[in-house]
Amino acid sequence: MYLSYHGLGQTPYPAEVIFSWGIMKRLVGYRSGLTAGTANPSIRGFESHPDLHFVDTIDFGCCLGHTRFVSRDQRGGHNRKKINEDFFKEWSSEMAYVLGFMFADGSLIDSNQSSRTYYLAFSNTDYKLLEKIRSALDSNHRIYVRPAHIMKHKKKKYACKEGYVLRIGNKNMYSDLISLGMSSRKSRSMKFPDIPDEYFYVFLRGYFDGDGCINTYLKSGRNYYILSLIFTSASECFLAELSAKLAHLLKKCNKNYYNSMGAYNLIYRGKDALLILEKIYENIDSAPYMFRKYDKYLDYVNNLVGPRLQLWLDRRDLDKQGSLVGA
Repeated sequence: MYLSYHGLGQTPYPAEVIFSWGIMKRLVGYRSGLTAGTANPSIRGFESHPDLHFVDTIDFGCCLGHTRFVSRDQRGGHNRKKINEDFFKEWSSEMAYVLGFMFADGSLIDSNQSSRTYYLAFSNTDYKLLEKIRSALDSNHRIYVRPAHIMKHKKKKYACKEGYVLRIGNKNMYSDLISLGMSSRKSRSMKFPDIPDEYFYVFLRGYFDGDGCINTYLKSGRNYYILSLIFTSASECFLAELSAKLAHLLKKCNKNYYNSMGAYNLIYRGKDALLILEKIYENIDSAPYMFRKYDKYLDYVNNLVGPRLQLWLDRRDLDKQGSLVGA
């Protein structure tokens, strides 16, 4: 790993840290006093400096003349902020969740011509959820307020309440997301990523928290609530691949699928909706989740399940207990 810095061209100094231009000037100034195996006392305090973010352990006693470091953006910008830029390179529960959320409520911005870098942005009305995502990314980027506004769509106006945006400038992460199926105009062109089965439902949790909805309603002539689960996307292809993946993993799954106001809705009801939600919330603490939607799921399971679905759940529990006894 190499040093990312700002303000200099490529220079043969080492280190596996990210630090500010002021600290770089100090290190450059001390180069002449360093020899192999000897640490200059002047830089021993770097480890505790507030402007330094250490990625790995560093030995300042090594010779500084044989290791090069690589610049990101020589003019600074958002690349100054702390971030785990390898986050999307390796699958994990947190990575799968954040990727799913990115496919739903995220965006990629190619602004290289105007602002010298590439951005990824996460938007939502839940500030605490964006804080969890920022923590998962090991980031110290600021979360901005997006004021309430009026949105126009097909000559109609819609009121949008206040929200929040986490915006990160990082070309490496941008490239990783492109390779995973995202695009700078993702709404209609994004491709369903190739997700390992063990992380699929965590990915789906992230997507559900961004562009999903859980509803319970009373149908005319019935005295119990019906559960419905909705996934929304402007990409028909994306939802078609999602429904195929769910059908494969759950063996059988009935769905309703239709176009509404320029977006597509993938809808599951009753037992199928409950099965998917159970899978989404397995190992609940392995990745972030939106409290409001999880609480709505728990409220349905504990208070609103209808008699037919409750009978199915009871039978399933008995079958599980029987299989455990047999084992």
